[in-house]
Amino acid sequence: IRSAVSHFPTVPFMLKELPAIACVPSVAARYFAATFDLEYSQLPIESPAFTLGLAWHTRLDADPAQTWFRGLVIESIDEVVKQKNAG
Repeated sequence: IRSAVSHFPTVPFMLKELPAIACVPSVAARYFAATFDLEYSQLPIESPAFTLGLAWHTRLDADPAQTWFRGLVIESIDEVVKQKNAG
């Protein structure tokens, strides 16, 4: 392990500068490859599943803009999951 990051969107910038590989979610890998001229492939081993979560401060529970945005994020993730399961 050369490095660990707390937010995987920083990974493609590191990969453009370092001779390294990274393990990221497949959706991110495809996007990074297309956007940053990188290569990607499936892991040659089984990897554990992970859970995505969405968190916010309780005072924003009823905020209309926050409610709309959370709904948009959930819809987007649902669409990605549906596409992955269909293909």
